[in-house]
Amino acid sequence: MDISLINPIFLIFSKMSDEIISLPGVNFTLNFKHYSGYLDAGNDSLFFYWFVESQGNTKIDPLVLWLNGGPGCSSLGGLFNELGPYLINKDGKTLRQNPYSWNKYASILFLESPAWVGFSYKNIPKNVTTGDDEVVVANYAALKDFLKKYPSFKANPLFLTGESYASTYLSMLASKIVDNMNETPLNLKGVAIGNGVMSYIILQNTLLDYNYGHGLIDEQLWNKFKVNCCKCVDGCDVFHFDPNSTCTKQLNIMLNNSNNELLNAYDYYSDCEGLNTTTTSKKHRNTQQSLLLKKLRSNALLNTFAKLNKEDDFQSNFRTKFGVLACADLFPLESYLNMPEVQKAIHIPSTKKIKWEQCPDDVYDEYYIDYLDMFNFTKNYLNGNVRLLLYYGDIDGVCNFLIGQKFSRQLGFNLKTPKQAWIVDKQIAGFKTEYDRGVTFTTIRGGGHYVPQTNPKEALYMFKQFLDNKPL
Repeated sequence: MDISLINPIFLIFSKMSDEIISLPGVNFTLNFKHYSGYLDAGNDSLFFYWFVESQGNTKIDPLVLWLNGGPGCSSLGGLFNELGPYLINKDGKTLRQNPYSWNKYASILFLESPAWVGFSYKNIPKNVTTGDDEVVVANYAALKDFLKKYPSFKANPLFLTGESYASTYLSMLASKIVDNMNETPLNLKGVAIGNGVMSYIILQNTLLDYNYGHGLIDEQLWNKFKVNCCKCVDGCDVFHFDPNSTCTKQLNIMLNNSNNELLNAYDYYSDCEGLNTTTTSKKHRNTQQSLLLKKLRSNALLNTFAKLNKEDDFQSNFRTKFGVLACADLFPLESYLNMPEVQKAIHIPSTKKIKWEQCPDDVYDEYYIDYLDMFNFTKNYLNGNVRLLLYYGDIDGVCNFLIGQKFSRQLGFNLKTPKQAWIVDKQIAGFKTEYDRGVTFTTIRGGGHYVPQTNPKEALYMFKQFLDNKPL
C-alpha cells in the first residue's frame, strides 16, 4: 500500500496510542520520545517493537533496525543490556541511564522476531516452527508496517544492525530490500553486524585455531592433530571431516579438554557471573549452551554428521565439545518485563497473559537453519550500493573474529586498507581492514560477544563513524 494513501489522522492516532508515557524504573529525565506496540508481520503474526527516537534531530538522523540473534532471542536484550538509552539494574526493578546509547545519533527500532519470541505472537494456535526463509518475509513485512505507522522516517537513511545469529536475519533482509527496491523503495545505506556467524564452515574451521591461540588446547595434542590430520597446513578443513574418522576423534578430544562450565565462551576473559544466579538464569544457560549445537546440525546438509540423526544423540555427542555457557544473569530483565505495571506501560494486552522470556526454548528448538553461509545475500546487497561493517569483539569464543576476517576476504573484493589500528581517546580500540564496495572488517580490542555491552565507548564511536560513512 502507498503510504501517501493512508489516512493521516489514523496514522497520528496509531502512533500516539503506542507512545510510552511513563516507564517504570526510570528516575532520570528523558530527552526523546519512545514508543512500543505491535507491527503486522504477515501470516497472522504480530511482532512487538520498541522504538526510541534520536536524541538529536529526528528529521535527518538515521533510522536503525536492531535485531538480536539466537535464533529466537529477544532484541529487548540489546535494548536493555547493550545499546539502549536505559539499561537494566541487577535489582530487576530500576533502570539506569546509558551515556553511550546509540540513540544519541539515530532513532532505533528494536524488533522481537520471529513470532513467539518475547511479546511477539500469532493470532492462530501456537506453532513455533519457522526458519530463515519464513523469517525474512516476516521481518520485511514488519519493517514496511513500521514505516506505514511512522511515515516521517521513510526518507531517513536506513541501517540494519544486530549481532550473532542476526547476521542471517540482516543479510537476508538487506538482500530482500534491494531486490524489491522498485516496488518498495527504502533508503537503505548500510548493514552493521557484530560477531556474526556469516559462515558455519568458517566458524567450525576456525574454532580450534582460536581456542589454541587462547591457551585452551594441549600442545602435544595440537601438534599430533596438525601432523596427522592437517598435514601441518593452517586452515584445516575440519568441517568436512568424516564423523567416524580418527581425526574427528582427536578433534573432539581437544574440544572436550578446552571446555569448562566456568569459562565464559562469549567473553573469555570475564568472570562467569551466572553460576550463582537464579534457576531462570541457569535454565537459559542450558539453552544458550546448545547454541552451537544448532549451528552444527546444519552440517547435515553436507552429510558431515549425517549419522547423528537424533537430537538426543547429537547433544550427547557434541554438548561438551561445542557447549556454550552464557555466564549471564537473565533474571533482572525477565523480572522487569514481567512486572504488570511495565507491561501496561508498553501496551502489552493483558488478555494475552504473556510471560516474557529472553530466549524461549521452544522457538529455538523448532527453528530451521536454511543456509550454511551468507555470501550470496551479502554480495547481492553490496551490489546494490549498500555498505557493510563486520565488527567482532576479539575475545568471543562463540563467534570468533576469524569468521569475519576470513568472510570479508572471501567476498573477493579488492583490498583498500590493510589491517591497521584505529584509535579512541588515544588508545587502540581495535584493528580494521577495508575493502572496495564499502566493506569494513574490524576487531574490538578486549571485546566480547556483546560489544556495545563490553566496550560501549568504542562501540558508539564505531557506530557513529559508520553512520557518517567515515573511516575508523
